[in-house]
Amino acid sequence: MAIEDGHGTHSANVAAAISSPSGVEDVAAGGYTMDRATDRQKKTGSAGPFDAGQIKMGAVYRPAMRNDANRLCDIRRRSILELAPPTMTVAEAQAWAAKLTPSGMERKLRELEVWVAERSGIVAGWGAISGDRLEGLYTAPECAGQGVGAGLLDRLEGLIRDRQFPSVRAEASSNARGFYLRRGYRAAGPQTPAGTWPIAKELLT
Repeated sequence: MAIEDGHGTHSANVAAAISSPSGVEDVAAGGYTMDRATDRQKKTGSAGPFDAGQIKMGAVYRPAMRNDANRLCDIRRRSILELAPPTMTVAEAQAWAAKLTPSGMERKLRELEVWVAERSGIVAGWGAISGDRLEGLYTAPECAGQGVGAGLLDRLEGLIRDRQFPSVRAEASSNARGFYLRRGYRAAGPQTPAGTWPIAKELLT
């Protein structure tokens, strides 16, 4: 979606709910991967930027810190390697996963607003936003399908809504697209040359 490494034109299956081929972190790496199974997220009201005590689906959400960089980079890497195939070949997944280094993750933490989901004190997933754009969403493979990704998405949408943006925009990989469409997103344009799908969701209705 914007600011990532670039990895090829494939979707990351359940690995990256937003991670696009063009060097743009669409909504693929955690998106569909992270939470194919849950449509039960409900809005819980205002989500202030430091309301770190909010708990949903057994997770606690808080802003990411610099010392989270290695863990977040590892979650992204494993999410792609373990969840992307067979949507893409193992070699393609490896090439994509290698695009982001720990130092690149530290840059993301400086340039984007990154939030993490913790379970029992362990980071289980992360997502990033910038303005009205969803910039990335990943869940640890061992937590896929357990509501972590959907909870993060709900959290990030709440932050965008509270800032009075009328909608949230993203670019979804092909297999993550269904995850978002089921959660109220709509197509916002044709498939891009990079293979991602522009999507948007109205927030202030």
